[in-house]
Amino acid sequence: MSRKRKQQHKQQRRRRTSSATGEISNAATTGSLSGVAVAEKGLSAGPKEFWTKVAFIPGLLLITLVLYLGSKPGGSTPIDLYNRGPVILVMAAFLLLVIGIGWSLTHRPFLQQQRIWPFVALAGTVGFGSYPFPYPTSYAERTGSVVFDLPVQGEWLVRWGGERWRENAYRLFPDRCRAVVLEALPTESKDAGDKVSSTPTTEGLADSPSYGRKVFAPADAMIVAALGELPDRDSRAGFQRGRELGNYIVLEVAAGEFLFLSNLAPGSLLAVPGDRVTRGQELARVGNSAHSPVDRDPHLCMHLQDTPVPGRGEGIPMRFDSYSTDRAGGALGLLRGGVNEEGQKVGERIRPLPGSGAE
Repeated sequence: MSRKRKQQHKQQRRRRTSSATGEISNAATTGSLSGVAVAEKGLSAGPKEFWTKVAFIPGLLLITLVLYLGSKPGGSTPIDLYNRGPVILVMAAFLLLVIGIGWSLTHRPFLQQQRIWPFVALAGTVGFGSYPFPYPTSYAERTGSVVFDLPVQGEWLVRWGGERWRENAYRLFPDRCRAVVLEALPTESKDAGDKVSSTPTTEGLADSPSYGRKVFAPADAMIVAALGELPDRDSRAGFQRGRELGNYIVLEVAAGEFLFLSNLAPGSLLAVPGDRVTRGQELARVGNSAHSPVDRDPHLCMHLQDTPVPGRGEGIPMRFDSYSTDRAGGALGLLRGGVNEEGQKVGERIRPLPGSGAE
């Protein structure tokens, strides 16, 4: 009898051991599956988060804006959109990106399937929208209706001019996207007639080969606006918004075409609004009154646009005639300037021909 009881006790212990082992195995299996489920849940798409619902809007609006500007519709609306649109959309995308990062950090796991593409879209919008692209003027395929003489005497360097990136640093400004900037060459000495009677308002400007040089009317025109009392800018001073042109004269050279001659010396203007001027008539002197974000030294800037209001028009390419150059100036007489990869000035050297308006 005792032997039988011993066998029964052994069988009961075996059953308990087998049951415990099964429970442990089931628990391990359940825990493993739970871990997999948690991992899958982390990468799976959960309920839509508020910031992901609007993350694509700034990018879509930016693409729409670029396509609209690329169609070159002309007028004031594209100018306003070009100046303000990318900035507003980039700021909106950056704000949403910050909100998305903050939300993801407080609602783990950070990397979820529904968040990946919104992050990519917002980062792409910030990067693409921050890249400067030139203003696509509606006049890109044609030039102004007037062929201009050079407004200066002697030999000059075309500092900026043309439509390519390295040729013209003003391509980012709608009104001056086809501007031409001239600098007198150091080899060109000033005679008594090329010196400003008054002392330059900023020390050192008188030594510049450009400062004080005469500026002439490059075509018959009507003076429609002028500003001549702003002081010269110190070359070491920072940029001051609202004085990008400095002192200037605006000439109406044809219907809907207005030529700006800017960065003129204070007190040097010889014409006032309402005056009619003829080609080759002296108008002012070169100064350094403009607060240009591109050029700090004395120079003459000229650009043609479709309104007489500074900063509120589209740039129009200009044609020139009656000048010599050290290279081909192009079939339409377009002046070309710019820099090379090392930042050296590589613009063409020009001089008005004898018998032209300025000579």
